[in-house]
Amino acid sequence: MLKRGFKSWSENVALAFRRELGQDKTSPLCPKALAKHLKIQLLTPSELQGLSETDLKNLLQSESDTWSAVTITNGLAHIIIYNSSHSTSRQSNNIMHELAHIIIGHKPPQNTFSQETGIFLRHYDQTQEEEADCLAAILLLPRDVLFKIKFSKSHIQYAAREYGVSKKLLEMRLNTSGINYIYKRSNR
Repeated sequence: MLKRGFKSWSENVALAFRRELGQDKTSPLCPKALAKHLKIQLLTPSELQGLSETDLKNLLQSESDTWSAVTITNGLAHIIIYNSSHSTSRQSNNIMHELAHIIIGHKPPQNTFSQETGIFLRHYDQTQEEEADCLAAILLLPRDVLFKIKFSKSHIQYAAREYGVSKKLLEMRLNTSGINYIYKRSNR
C-alpha cells in the first residue's frame, strides 16, 4: 500500500524533472535522457565486459523473460543494466522503474547466495516495488500528459507510441489516475 501523498509527490517529481530538462509539462520524458541527467550509466548485457557468449545468449535469448533490469550501486554511483531484447516500450518502463528506486532513495535489496542450489536468492520489499512501479508510471505518464491524451482524443496506440510506453500501461494510468472518469463526467 502506498503512503498517503505518494502519488501527489510523484506527480510533482515528474513535473520537476521535465522542467529541469527544459521540457514542456506534456512532453514525453525519455528514460535514457533522465538517466543521463541524473548521471546514471545505462548498459545492456552486450556492453558488459567479461560476459561469455553463452552468458550473453542466456541473458538475451533463452532466459530473457526472467529479468528486466538491475541496478548496481557502489557508494553514490549507480549503473543500470537493462534487457535490450525486450520491446522498446518495456525497456522504457524497466529503466524508469530502476530510476524510480534511485530517485526515491530505496536501499538495494540484500541478495544471498545459496551454496545448496548455486543461485542468488533475491529478496524484494513489496512496498519499495509498488513505489517504484507507481513513480515510474507517473514519470512516463503524469496527469497533465493523460489529460492531453484523453481530451485531445488521441488514439491510444498512437499516444502510447509517442510516449514510448505500452498500450497496457497507458490504459492502466488513464484508469487509475481518474482521467477516464473525469472525461466521462465532462461529456454528459
